[in-house]
Amino acid sequence: MDDFEDDLVEEGRDKTSLVKVGGIVVLIAIIAAIAVAGTLYFLDKGSNSTQTKETKVVDQDIVVPTSDTIEDSSTKYYSFEEEFTVPLITNGIETRRQRYLKVGLSVASQSEEALNVIAKHLPKVVNDVEQLLREQDFATMQTMEGKLQLQIALTEVIDALVMKESGGSDSIDKVIFTDFVMQ
Repeated sequence: MDDFEDDLVEEGRDKTSLVKVGGIVVLIAIIAAIAVAGTLYFLDKGSNSTQTKETKVVDQDIVVPTSDTIEDSSTKYYSFEEEFTVPLITNGIETRRQRYLKVGLSVASQSEEALNVIAKHLPKVVNDVEQLLREQDFATMQTMEGKLQLQIALTEVIDALVMKESGGSDSIDKVIFTDFVMQ
């Protein structure tokens, strides 16, 4: 009987340890479920406030423009595929390294023919633009006024070429900087 009692006691210990392990697993599962539920609650709460904001916007009167209120925006653009990179003049600035200007440009015009003239005479346009950019001073290009003057000068140079090549019938509106980096 002694062996039988020992087996029962040992079996009871196994059951006790099994119950403890089972309890720990259940406790971990409950904690994980609470954590997931809490996370979903707070995430859902944030999305409800967003939906409320969107609902408020939708509830407002929306004005849809009619053909009478839309302006005729017939501006067309020509973007130069490659950016212009030229060395800058560094008058009066003590520096041991060369300064560079990298500029990306687009040309705006109401006339598609003017943009076709630019595409047709692209080598000449690129040459004239690079010549003008090479004449720029580093100190001047650091100011807004200098950049504005350059934009105006670029517009004048390209417009002069377009006017000459089109016989004066086409012109451009302006040159737009799409990229402007000085080093």
